[in-house]
Amino acid sequence: MIENQTDKTQKERNLSIDILKLILSFLVVGMHGSIFSDFSPFLSYIFVHGLARIAVPIFLIISGFYFFEIQTKKQFQKWIKRLFLLYLIWMVVYFKFWFSLNYKITLENLIFGYWHLWYLIGAVEAFVLLWCIRNLKFQYLLFIAILCAFSGLFLQYNRNYNFTEIFNPLYKFESAYRNGLFLCFPFVVTGYFINKYKITKRYKNWTVLLLASVFLLIVEACFNYTHGKKGFDILFSLYFLCPLLFLYTSNLKYYSKRKTLSMYSTGIYLTHIFVLRFLKFTVLSRTPAVIATILLSTLLTYFLVKIQQRFKYIL
Repeated sequence: MIENQTDKTQKERNLSIDILKLILSFLVVGMHGSIFSDFSPFLSYIFVHGLARIAVPIFLIISGFYFFEIQTKKQFQKWIKRLFLLYLIWMVVYFKFWFSLNYKITLENLIFGYWHLWYLIGAVEAFVLLWCIRNLKFQYLLFIAILCAFSGLFLQYNRNYNFTEIFNPLYKFESAYRNGLFLCFPFVVTGYFINKYKITKRYKNWTVLLLASVFLLIVEACFNYTHGKKGFDILFSLYFLCPLLFLYTSNLKYYSKRKTLSMYSTGIYLTHIFVLRFLKFTVLSRTPAVIATILLSTLLTYFLVKIQQRFKYIL
């Protein structure tokens, strides 16, 4: 979703990655719209708290992959400025939905972002941290990323399985583990490493590993459906499936100079919550509402792409 915008000239893009991003934006809509819940709670859970959870991590991996191209302080400042302004603009757009006279709720939304916008402010934090420590030796940077990943996984799983009650006061806040440090940073570093060490060129047959990781995710989601108490944002298997799916996709070489699909994936991600909330006032059940949201968000994005030509920070 977030890419290097520093060059004014259009370069050839790997269209496969843009198509993947568009599909991921559809998954996010299905996840937030609780698709399939109107006829199969089990299928809905496996999708919403399993398969669809690949979306944000892969967005972060893609962003981390492009972030490796940022080499100067000026480029970094431009990257962060664009991302932070995107966050501020859409927080204003959604102001009516998150502002509350309860100052604690309002403060939490301001700091961690309203609903899906948490991703933007979390990404800002992750990129700032990575920029500050990017020159560390590989093993140190990898250790920090793994430590952050396992901390987030522990907090997420402890919320559902209550291994220890020490952290229980935190669990009314999803932001305790769904944040820039524990979720965004490990996946951003993953994308950064993939580009830095040219992993896509070292081994190209990812199919078997990819299928095995999909199976692992489904098994994990089924176990959580049977034993877990609440939903999941982070799953252990995502740390295998998401990098593998990105590597598999990046080796499908279809090039284009247009970035339209990328802008549509961003626009659908940003607008879909507004559409979902609007459709709550209709007679549509969950699955039809998700389909309608995808169509209406795509239509809204069409106009946003036009507006983007004059107001470049809106997408």
